[in-house]
Amino acid sequence: MKKLTLFSLTWPIFVEFLLLMTLGFVDTFMLSQYDDAAAGAVSAATQITGFLNLVLLIASGGAGVLIAQYIGAGKKIEIEKVVSVSILTNAILGVIVSISMIFFHDDLLGFMKVSSELMPYAKTYLKIVGSFMFIQALMNAMSVTIKSHGRTKEIMYISLAMNLLNIFGDAVFIYGLFGVPVLGVKGIAMATVASRSIAMVLMTIFLFKRIVPLSALKHLVDKPITILKQILRIGLPATAEVISFNLTGIVLVTLLFANIGPEAVIAQAYTTKIIMFSVVFSYSIGNSTQIMVGQLVGQKAFLEAYKTTMRNFSIAITLSILSGLVLIFFGRYFISIFTTDSKIITIAVIALIVDGFLEPGRAFNHIFVYALRGAGDVVFPVIVGVIMGWSLRIGAGYFFGITLGYGYPGFVFGSLIDEWLRGIIMMFRWKSNKWQKKRLV
Repeated sequence: MKKLTLFSLTWPIFVEFLLLMTLGFVDTFMLSQYDDAAAGAVSAATQITGFLNLVLLIASGGAGVLIAQYIGAGKKIEIEKVVSVSILTNAILGVIVSISMIFFHDDLLGFMKVSSELMPYAKTYLKIVGSFMFIQALMNAMSVTIKSHGRTKEIMYISLAMNLLNIFGDAVFIYGLFGVPVLGVKGIAMATVASRSIAMVLMTIFLFKRIVPLSALKHLVDKPITILKQILRIGLPATAEVISFNLTGIVLVTLLFANIGPEAVIAQAYTTKIIMFSVVFSYSIGNSTQIMVGQLVGQKAFLEAYKTTMRNFSIAITLSILSGLVLIFFGRYFISIFTTDSKIITIAVIALIVDGFLEPGRAFNHIFVYALRGAGDVVFPVIVGVIMGWSLRIGAGYFFGITLGYGYPGFVFGSLIDEWLRGIIMMFRWKSNKWQKKRLV
């Protein structure tokens, strides 16, 4: 096992996530030139596919922590067992979700109260992309395994290929290049499925050639239920926290639809794409921190794990402050790339200013929650995350956004309170060193 450094792990994750955000940005930009309603509809639909993807992370999320700690402990056979069970579990979950989306995509959009103006576009996108969620499930399992071995660079290259293919497909189907019919939202969905399929094949080849042998699958007959219980011990709580957070996002969009109107939803769609470019700093450092802490805890190097996390946090908070300032001062320019609608621009600019002050608080969460997860301490962040998310992100957001009439920016302010308060609590949890007793291997 080679010593991991923050830079060697983080820059490929940063680029990978940046590519993903760029794809979302390009998708939304192309659709905004096609139809503002199409852009808003796809944003609403991706709230659902994003949530479903989190369900598919139950096994792979827990597997990632276990694999990192087993690497630190030098237990090769245990790594192979976890990898094989993780892939099988994700494949089964993926098929279940895909079949469900074929039959129930209408019901989910109805639950979100998507307006009649946006519904046709949202249905088209959700039915196509949702039907192939099993591909994303397999990618999740393989990506986590490869990253946990410190091979973040290879995942970055695969992500680059996937995103370039996706953007090319988007352009072909939206602008009718090479004589291809203009398919709009349907084309966006088809390009997404095709590019993910190619990425899955590339990951499969790399995983079984460079990370674990194909013979690792033989462990599926060696007490797989016991291994699955170990995976779910981490995966269920860790995923529950993220699922709760994303459920609040779906509720937020639903409240915007029901109480404010499509302009607020469209503004939310555009600002979300912009904000994610700011989130990329703390997210990539947080993911790297989880891998580093996992391997260090596997070695019982608790002091080094503590120092590494605090050092990573100081870098993340600095970058988050700088990115927040960019949102505050250049938000209007970014929004103008998407639309000329003055009402949408006004709502979005105010929301971006509020989010500029939110970003440093998000850094607390991304670093300390991921560090706690890497150490195996997953229950405490879930409890705090669920309570704060629903009472502040939704409760306080509803108060400021609807009761006081500040609209979508009011909901962002509720998120600001949530991120800062929850992040500070996570920092004190890390400093308490209680996570040292949560080692898994």
